[in-house]
Amino acid sequence: MGNVETTPLRDPAEIRFQAIGVATDFSETAGLALSYGAAVARQFESELHVLHVLHEPGFSALHPSFAACEELARAYFNKLKEGRAKGEGGHEDPAQEFLECVERETNDRLRALVSSPLLAGLHIQMAIRYGSPVDEISQYVRQNRIELLVLGTHGHTTINHFIIGSVAERVVRKSPCPVLTVRLPRP
Repeated sequence: MGNVETTPLRDPAEIRFQAIGVATDFSETAGLALSYGAAVARQFESELHVLHVLHEPGFSALHPSFAACEELARAYFNKLKEGRAKGEGGHEDPAQEFLECVERETNDRLRALVSSPLLAGLHIQMAIRYGSPVDEISQYVRQNRIELLVLGTHGHTTINHFIIGSVAERVVRKSPCPVLTVRLPRP
């Protein structure tokens, strides 16, 4: 058959992870990813980074933290609507208050998540980023020298997946480190 070159395998005992990242959207699947991330972090005595990205308004209107700030969101959008109707920008813009509320709610959710007994004893870093989830996750991984990223994937097969692809799939393609994707078992 000829000479076939093979890539030498690394000794599994040499593989170490100093920093493990888990990106969460607070879904059940992301919770499973956090369980996997915590198990690996515990095994390797790694630092565990838990990241959430507040993303573009088109997608984030359904975000739980936005829902928690519903009154402020309504006031913000009504103020914009009134300003447009009057042809002015409005004197009081509640946008800053709205965004602070969303950040506060997201921070509270992250704190509740990382205070789980499952994570007790682990060294945890929490982070909130703003923007495109794919770009922000990849950038965070680089900046914090994450060596393994754990993501939940929802396994959707809808037309949206074919048009824009899943966030997890795009992160896998863009990530500078290995990515472990997990999904809930189907019933």
